[in-house]
Amino acid sequence: MAEAFARALEHWTQIRDPVPWLYRVAFRAARAEMKRQAKNHPMPDAAVDPIPEGLGDLVQALRKLSPTQRAAIVLHYEADKPLSEVAHLIGISSTAARVHLYRGRRRLQAILAGGSKDDA
Repeated sequence: MAEAFARALEHWTQIRDPVPWLYRVAFRAARAEMKRQAKNHPMPDAAVDPIPEGLGDLVQALRKLSPTQRAAIVLHYEADKPLSEVAHLIGISSTAARVHLYRGRRRLQAILAGGSKDDA
């Protein structure tokens, strides 16, 4: 989060809506840091927390979704955010969030059923 706020201070005149902007920058910075750490210090298999029984297929299926579809589904169903807040946090309109949520659910259903529906 500190990195996101530091970048916000650098670009404050260009930011229209700071909350979604900070979320995006923080997630991107965290993802880049995790990739860098994984590349430099691969974790042994024993150190990785096991995925709870029955969730392995869901986690793999979620990884196949687009980042926006995945974010919409996780924020709405796991974080229990209303659609308007999901849209605000991702930085898209409520209509676009609804579309990403709908398409993400359809792709998850197809992936978990054994298909590979790609209507992203």
